[in-house]
Amino acid sequence: MFASRCLSLLFVVALAPFAAGDEPVRLRLLSYNIHHAEGVDGKLDLQRIANVIRSVKPDLVALQEVDMHVPRSGSVDQPTELARLTEMNSIFGANITLQGGQYGNALLSRFPILNNENHRLPNIDDGEQRGFIQAEIKIPGLREPLLIIATHFDHRRDERERVASADAINQSVSGQSKRLALL
Repeated sequence: MFASRCLSLLFVVALAPFAAGDEPVRLRLLSYNIHHAEGVDGKLDLQRIANVIRSVKPDLVALQEVDMHVPRSGSVDQPTELARLTEMNSIFGANITLQGGQYGNALLSRFPILNNENHRLPNIDDGEQRGFIQAEIKIPGLREPLLIIATHFDHRRDERERVASADAINQSVSGQSKRLALL
């Protein structure tokens, strides 16, 4: 049973112009707000989240609302546990200190993660602190590492923070305009 609070988005992209050979490189990308692994049924269940992820066989997964050592979710290191359950590599970007742990975004990858940084985004009107993970992934068949940006934009009606956040991300990658990047 799929008991997620938020819709997962799956994309398949073909990266032909950046492939090292004649064949395009195809990637399956998943974006998934896991709501600290709590389903609509109120149950915390990382295995269920991992099952959903594994069912679509993604290459890269951007996760939002992820806990690390937060008591409300059993003080589990969710990025590490999801990496184990999905047999993927993981990185975590903390944006908020919560109940003695951390809360933020994570990225799972079937491929090696060469490096990563977490950046805080603008915070307008004391909303939830948001951020974005910027990572380089070594994708077989691509001439150079893939730059991926994973974030969770503000949901409030006032769009000022979302616009400021998009501007901050654009500024961060603006000097890398000739690189292949997925946002």
